[in-house]
Amino acid sequence: MSDLYLSLASAICIGLSIGLFTLLLWSLKQMDISARSRQITGLALGSWLLFTAAMAISGQLQDFSSLPPRIFIVVMPALLTCLLLTFHPGLQDLWRRFPSTWLIGFQTFRVGVEIFLWLLFLKQVLPIQMTFEGRNWDILTGLTAPVMVWIWFKKPAWRRASSLLWNLAGLALLINIVGISVLSMPTAFQVFKQVPANTFIASFPFVWLPSFLVPMALLGHCLALRQRFLKRTEVE
Repeated sequence: MSDLYLSLASAICIGLSIGLFTLLLWSLKQMDISARSRQITGLALGSWLLFTAAMAISGQLQDFSSLPPRIFIVVMPALLTCLLLTFHPGLQDLWRRFPSTWLIGFQTFRVGVEIFLWLLFLKQVLPIQMTFEGRNWDILTGLTAPVMVWIWFKKPAWRRASSLLWNLAGLALLINIVGISVLSMPTAFQVFKQVPANTFIASFPFVWLPSFLVPMALLGHCLALRQRFLKRTEVE
């Protein structure tokens, strides 16, 4: 049964990653972004997924004794890219036009993330604090995303306040699990000592969690908040 849990978790992780990759390119096409820009985006993102997969498969990310742990080789560039994309002057018009409901609705994928984390816990390769049975409540963001889309269409008067609160709450929940993940790694700064330690993120396909899925969730919240600021400035 434990092998089934691992297989299901791997399939969900790969499916979510490929699904978000495809969704991003589809979204750019729907917004009439040029074919060249879409090709560059697809090539860059596809290369990143292949690079991180190769690093994980080769075992080069397994060393958690170094400072910082080698897993940060694929984490920090992804997180910094999110901030760069959010505030790049040349992209501000694109973020103004990006449908707000898309930025909200796609966060539903976080339910799938929590499911495969729970399956890994059942397989005993993930500590309990990284699941919804422990200290990870990020599933709430995914579950409430469809509700927020409904509010956006059915309750226009609630849009501004509810979307702001929801994005801030989703960002807080994301930061919470990222912090727990880091403090569960077998490093000198490990706080959560439950066995097993958090090393699964250095293996394939789960390396795509910190190097792609988490950054995508972060980017969604950052863009939603940035869009709010840009539109308010435009009105003023």
